[in-house]
Amino acid sequence: MMRCNTVRASFVLGQQTGRNIYLTPELYIKMYLYRPATFVLLCLVVTGCLPTQDDTPLPRLYDNLEYKDNVSRLLGHGGKTVTVGSKTLATDIIWKDSSGSDRSLLELQGDVIVLNMWATWCIPCLDELPYLKEISEEYAPQGVHMIGISIDRAKEPFKSVIDFGYLYDLHYQLVVDSSATAYINYGGTGTIPMTFVIDRQGYIQYIFPAKVKREDLIDAIESLL
Repeated sequence: MMRCNTVRASFVLGQQTGRNIYLTPELYIKMYLYRPATFVLLCLVVTGCLPTQDDTPLPRLYDNLEYKDNVSRLLGHGGKTVTVGSKTLATDIIWKDSSGSDRSLLELQGDVIVLNMWATWCIPCLDELPYLKEISEEYAPQGVHMIGISIDRAKEPFKSVIDFGYLYDLHYQLVVDSSATAYINYGGTGTIPMTFVIDRQGYIQYIFPAKVKREDLIDAIESLL
């Protein structure tokens, strides 16, 4: 943060000390040769508008929040996915819902779950959001849960996800996983978006390792209803 204090600057021969600026002949010649830059610098010194060492950074308001509205941090996980015969069992993910209650994939068994791994900086991910929103709202009454797992690692990833949730009017659950733990546990291939469709018994039936087409996702969901 920049702070401006009105001070007076005095100029005498010598070297720079504190708020007083002392000019040597050599420094005077350099200032003359670079008159525009020198003028700006002197104006900043006179008005006291140079940053000072005691300036403190802006507070990061979302650092201590576990959840807000439909956005939660990843609060727990069940490790890597497990292969049972020819099927892959989805590993657990734990978050908080909008009321602050702990929720998990395990308790959603019996319903169809769509896990979408994404990030706010990923253009293909953002292309998906409008129809993911529509699909989540259309199929929610039939027991389909849409969950977006963000792997954002920006300065304030939690705030970034909240802002994009508002921007795209998303009402399904968003989970911030800055360490990409869930992505790694689900066998992430190094690219996003990545979408998993989980059946009512908790097994992963469909994996879309890139931007999923709307019609393909709908077909996958309807095959499990």
